[in-house]
Amino acid sequence: KEIYKCQKRNYLVGSSTPRSRRFYLLPKIKEPEKWSKPHEIPPGRPIVSDCGSETYKTAEFIDHYLNPLSVLHDSYIKDTYDFVEKIKQVTLPDQSMLFTMDIDSLYTNIDITEGIDTIKNIFQKYPNSKRPDREIIQVLEINLRRNYFEFDNQFFLQIKGTAMGKKFAPAYANIFMAKWETEALSKCPKKPAYYYRYLDDIWGVWTHSEEDFQQFFQILNSHNPSSTTSVDFLDTTTFKGPQFRTTHKLDIKVYFKATDTHALLYKSSYHPKHTYAGLIKSQLLRFHRICTQMDFKEATRILFSALTHRGYSRSFLRRCRASFLESRPPSTSPTLPLIITYSTAAGKLIHNMKKEFSKFQSGTTIHPSIFSHLSGVGSRGQQQGGPDFPLL
Repeated sequence: KEIYKCQKRNYLVGSSTPRSRRFYLLPKIKEPEKWSKPHEIPPGRPIVSDCGSETYKTAEFIDHYLNPLSVLHDSYIKDTYDFVEKIKQVTLPDQSMLFTMDIDSLYTNIDITEGIDTIKNIFQKYPNSKRPDREIIQVLEINLRRNYFEFDNQFFLQIKGTAMGKKFAPAYANIFMAKWETEALSKCPKKPAYYYRYLDDIWGVWTHSEEDFQQFFQILNSHNPSSTTSVDFLDTTTFKGPQFRTTHKLDIKVYFKATDTHALLYKSSYHPKHTYAGLIKSQLLRFHRICTQMDFKEATRILFSALTHRGYSRSFLRRCRASFLESRPPSTSPTLPLIITYSTAAGKLIHNMKKEFSKFQSGTTIHPSIFSHLSGVGSRGQQQGGPDFPLL
């Protein structure tokens, strides 16, 4: 037990020669008119790189316990494909309105005391005897209140919010937003028919009057004055298309930002030949999972038009599309990936499992229908030299 505590302590302490956190900006290029002005610095997202710092391992430790709690709310959206699957179930009345809201600068605007109290509350709501609540709160306070960083050879202390760059920042912000929306929606006399959220991006359907929506918007806006409305969410556009007239369901297509240059590899780059076809297949698969058939064709046309300027011949692109259409999976095919913790023996194990897969399918101990949905085998990463969680 003492040896295990020593290993845990050494892991959380991290490197004996930690590097200082560094501040930098990632340009926001969504709107060309804002970032393409000559001689002006474009607006940017503030990032404080935490990798290799004295608190990086503790941030990883915090994230391990916060991440499972960050998905326990009804509005949770995992990714684009989760959103698409949920939208397929939405049936709308004729007089309905789509809306989105964006919470501006969420990470850096969370009050530290309020954020820590939110974590304490969710620990009380979902108790776990194996979770070291007191220790998590202690290292969370250190990460939030002692987040020193370097910029232009000077050191600064962040006094509000959490840095984009902390390992636990997405889960921490997600938990805070879950509390935020619960409190805000409880004040609303009329609520959306559908309401989903991906971190700080909100998507919903409103079936009441426009005046009621303005009241709803003002209530939410009082929690954050920088909310804005549009109809693009993640990398999708949802709209009332042809099928709405007959089924009252929404159509979905890929949303390309105005600054999206489709900058895939140049065909003349020195990569294995199969890489280029694989890149195109991955894009076509994404379009197929998101779009209707007509919008799939349009998204493909836009992509191929851009790729011809990067050295891809039209005949090669047509072959890639034909190959994909011949082998494309059904849109609703269920998948069951097998996720195992990485080890040096994992490669040989996976190879043998694939080699003997037919025997598994015909076995009597495990029902063969389980393997009919097994789409692949993947590995869960583990930091070399560090103990697997839980650490306490």
